[in-house]
Amino acid sequence: MKRTDLAWLAGIFDGEGSAGVYKYKNGYCFRFSINNTDPWILKKATSLVEKIGGKSIYRRIKQRDRTKPCGEIVLRDMKAIMKIFRAITPYLVGKKIKAQMYIEGIEERMADSHYHKINTQWIMDELVSMNGKN
Repeated sequence: MKRTDLAWLAGIFDGEGSAGVYKYKNGYCFRFSINNTDPWILKKATSLVEKIGGKSIYRRIKQRDRTKPCGEIVLRDMKAIMKIFRAITPYLVGKKIKAQMYIEGIEERMADSHYHKINTQWIMDELVSMNGKN
């Protein structure tokens, strides 16, 4: 994939994207999304995300009174999210630190040792507290 495509996707994610970790009774759920009203931007972003390895993509159209319909690309598969963050992190600006924390959190979450689970708890709690923030 071209570096310009990765930089473009990073710019779209920096400006129009969000990532969150949500705590549930039995664990955590990772979420990566990009929202936009321009179908061309969503189509290109979807294509790039799929090329990187995002297989768990779905799009929703949200419309509120007197606003343009807004499309959303969502991934919830943590391996796919990690691949995307690894690819775009060098080009991120505003969300670079958060992306690096996601990569670390996902890697540790996938590890089996007790040591990693202790470290993961701190990272996961920190990421949960960052939901909705850049």
